[in-house]
Amino acid sequence: MTQKKKATGQGGLSQNIVRLNSTATPAQHARLLAYWLTHDCGLNRYEADRLLNVCHLAGRVQDLEAKGCFFTFADETAPDLQGRLHNGIRRYWLKSAPAHLLRAANDEGATP
Repeated sequence: MTQKKKATGQGGLSQNIVRLNSTATPAQHARLLAYWLTHDCGLNRYEADRLLNVCHLAGRVQDLEAKGCFFTFADETAPDLQGRLHNGIRRYWLKSAPAHLLRAANDEGATP
């Protein structure tokens, strides 16, 4: 069964929601790369879950590293989805990625 992507007059909003709902690893990779290409603030695990529907950010970062991406990171204190503070939460910044992955993320238009 395939989901139909309904066009809207609002920049493909319905299409982006379909992509956001996908838990397939390639879809998560595309959302992450698209986010990092358009935001300079980095991303931690709770933000990845809330903003991009990526539940295991460290695993997706490892996947992308295996594909040739490079990241920097810093540990921080950050609130979880219920507002409780946690120490040692890693924030990741994309430093570089192979051109074919960047093209794929741009082609997807995967930012929510």
